[in-house]
Amino acid sequence: MTGIYEYWSLPEKLEIKCPCCVDKANFEFARIAKITLKKDVEYFQQHADFEYERFQDSCGAYWHAAFYYPNLSIPIEQIQDLPKGYDATVWHARYSRLSHGGVVCESCNYQQKHHLNWPNDAYYTVTYKQQVLWAFHREAAMDLYHYLNENLRDHKNYRHSFFLLHIPTIFKQKKARLHVTQQLKKLLL
Repeated sequence: MTGIYEYWSLPEKLEIKCPCCVDKANFEFARIAKITLKKDVEYFQQHADFEYERFQDSCGAYWHAAFYYPNLSIPIEQIQDLPKGYDATVWHARYSRLSHGGVVCESCNYQQKHHLNWPNDAYYTVTYKQQVLWAFHREAAMDLYHYLNENLRDHKNYRHSFFLLHIPTIFKQKKARLHVTQQLKKLLL
């Protein structure tokens, strides 16, 4: 299940395979803020709760940004010495080309920054005829499981209806139903 659709609809939090133990881990996209004043660049370069990066736009101009990892740090509202103009409202996660985030695994206590490789990192994945079907997290996987088990499918009955609307036909076929739902059930147990 790949294509443009997945990049526009990725939620801020996902469940992925832990890079250390391959068990289920929580991934949360980093928040990014454009650094507007050059004097603030040094602060973000040296602060342990942020990661600094310089980007070049399509016209060749450079701009500076800071990444904040909410699941690996204290809440941004509690950072006392934050420069003026960088309160919680300026930090955004919706940049489809940026895959920065943090992983927290409860099984092995792994906590690290991570570059997401979606859908290869997805925990809830099912393979059928060399095609991969994935779900964002347990809730989406549950919707997927119940949707595929229905005889008369109506994606509008589910919370993740937009996600279900884009399931490739190969997984919705009657001959695929048993195989796909059994694999999903194993992941959900």
